[in-house]
Amino acid sequence: MPFVVYCPTCHLPLTVTETPTAYVARCPNCQHHLTVPAVAAQLQVPIPRADPFDTPMADLPSPRSHRSQQSGGMTGWWVVGVVLGITAFGITVWGFTTRQEKPAEKKPVVPELPHADLPKPQLGKSGRRPPVERPAEPKPWTFDAAWREAQELGRELEKDEPQQTAKAIGLLTQEELLIVRGGMGLGINDARTARDMINYGCRAWVEKHSRRAAWSSGAFRTIAKTFWDPATGPEELVRMANVWLTVDEFERESIPSVIAGNISTATLPPKTRNAILVLGGEKWLRR
Repeated sequence: MPFVVYCPTCHLPLTVTETPTAYVARCPNCQHHLTVPAVAAQLQVPIPRADPFDTPMADLPSPRSHRSQQSGGMTGWWVVGVVLGITAFGITVWGFTTRQEKPAEKKPVVPELPHADLPKPQLGKSGRRPPVERPAEPKPWTFDAAWREAQELGRELEKDEPQQTAKAIGLLTQEELLIVRGGMGLGINDARTARDMINYGCRAWVEKHSRRAAWSSGAFRTIAKTFWDPATGPEELVRMANVWLTVDEFERESIPSVIAGNISTATLPPKTRNAILVLGGEKWLRR
């Protein structure tokens, strides 16, 4: 006959079978091993029937206690809802007041021009707008035009020469002043005198006399026409004229013959090559 025993560890009721001898059973909840005695009349407990009406009235919960539990749960949710509503209302009011306090950005007022003041597009005979005229690109210099313009630039530079020379002379010692005065009185007779005057600070004076000598020299015109690059304009001709007298006279007179004979650069003496470089003939030497 089956009966109920309780696990001594977890107190779980276990239904066991009465046997003539004792045996060991295991609790399915806590896995505890317990001994089921052979004579278990004092431990026998009738198995309750599965009848809901056998439950005593005292063990059933009262309707009043059930309603109090439900009302207590509803009260908690109601309080949470009120708190969330107040918080949302406060955030909304704060955002509205902050937006009102922020000054509105003023947009610049752009005056509108009346249509009568707007320029009317000029249309051609075909009723279409004429093509936009782009400024014409400057034409490359010709040698004759650049030569004339270089002479004009040289005359403009001569206007500042006296002031520059006087300023340079004021910085010389008494001995240097005597040398410079003597050189100015005798004029530039050779390239060494021109270079010495430049070393004493009288570059403007040397360049003035060098330009005058270059404009009247047929050898210089031949050399300039050969070495000059049209992209450099008249300024390059002025630069070449400024150093004309700093080149030895022999080299100044022999370079046109070198150009006419198309002599190879490798056969030229170093002094002639240096004179050609001073006069701007580097491209010609690399031909």
